[in-house]
Amino acid sequence: MAPKFKQNMYKTYKKDTGADVLVCFAESNVDLIYPFRDKVAEKIQARFNLYLHKSEGAPTEIDSWFRFFARESEEKAKGLLGIKNPGFIAWMFKTKKWRDYKIEEKRINELVRLDISTSHDHTCIEIYSSMHSEESLSELIESIAEEVNIDMVKNPKLPIMSDIIMTNKTFDL
Repeated sequence: MAPKFKQNMYKTYKKDTGADVLVCFAESNVDLIYPFRDKVAEKIQARFNLYLHKSEGAPTEIDSWFRFFARESEEKAKGLLGIKNPGFIAWMFKTKKWRDYKIEEKRINELVRLDISTSHDHTCIEIYSSMHSEESLSELIESIAEEVNIDMVKNPKLPIMSDIIMTNKTFDL
């Protein structure tokens, strides 16, 4: 079960603390997901002086998570990022180990300035930024699309992210 896209498209979403964008690729362009993601990371690194933590290939090869932190939070972020997920049993029984892990996860999320992720579940890049507005994220996406020479259309008709990612629908303009 995965959403399908007839062409490359994106939509921005306003958040209380910044904005999200979902950048989706047609099946014929899935090979562009990583170059696009890497170009976003490159542009963010060039514009802002942030610490980048990459997590790639877990649980599957195509899953990735790039998290950007303020330089002054680098040491704190490194310490928190080393904490391992306690696992399914701890989650199921909501053990103290699980509750402590969720507290640490919340601390990490409070430090994140920009988050880029890809997943084996869909052909989209999910981006959250506390440093951007919807408009500035749109400009970033469109400038990268132009650089990598692909059509990337803003589709205001797309539903909320969870309604896209957790479906097997086909989306078109």
